[in-house]
Amino acid sequence: MKVRALRLCAVLGSIVTCWLFPTAIKASQDLKLPKSETVINADINGNGKIDRVVASYFSRPVLVLDDSRANTCKTVPGKFVRYTMYADGQKNGQVIFEENYGSTRASYWVHRLKIGKDIDGDDRKDLVFYMGDDTSDETTYLIQKPTGFKAVFAGSMGLPSYSIDSQLALVTTMNKTILATWDRSAEVWKSNKYGWVKGDCVAIRAQPGLNSKIVTLGFDRNLVTLAPSQPVGDWIAVDNDGQSGWINKKYLSFSSPVRWFNR
Repeated sequence: MKVRALRLCAVLGSIVTCWLFPTAIKASQDLKLPKSETVINADINGNGKIDRVVASYFSRPVLVLDDSRANTCKTVPGKFVRYTMYADGQKNGQVIFEENYGSTRASYWVHRLKIGKDIDGDDRKDLVFYMGDDTSDETTYLIQKPTGFKAVFAGSMGLPSYSIDSQLALVTTMNKTILATWDRSAEVWKSNKYGWVKGDCVAIRAQPGLNSKIVTLGFDRNLVTLAPSQPVGDWIAVDNDGQSGWINKKYLSFSSPVRWFNR
């Protein structure tokens, strides 16, 4: 449980803007780039010219579970990767994606960006970002648009893990149970069996109500199972990695999270 919790904290508080972290964190902490490498050298935008994507690595604070205090969080240095695309061989690049792939305490073993399917059928090559370790994995599609890239996050669950099938549905690896289906018009995954947590260190309580005991914490983009119990006011019953409780509906989404990287 310790490794699972740390890994979720390190990855799921990952959309790399300060709204996920305390407002006291300053932008001056964001841009420390000790390492860069070219990860894609191909025609991505479909105009016959070679595009180059460079990965840069840096540190930024993230929230993780505090081992010394039950169901509380603390801030530690996080490990981030930033992808910059240099279109058509130009010298000026555009950031197309940033992601947290771990912390000083726990990290994904694998993270990579590659050219994927043309999801929206516009003849532009969309990209896919993958992270994985021994507890779960997470896939993000970067859908290429004229104005930038739309990052659609599948979410993260514990083992047995899930995969994306030929119809773009999220299915479990073990028995092919459908977790969420791809909405082609909205370009998001939607589900009536699972939900995505919105925000970090979100309280999941024993009973519906702010005064009830916190049984576990949810982290941004974590997939939770919807329990059969009927909602009670603003509270929805969920199962989070084997721990049952209630989450306020303002912290839960039934469609996959999206983030835009504008050009």
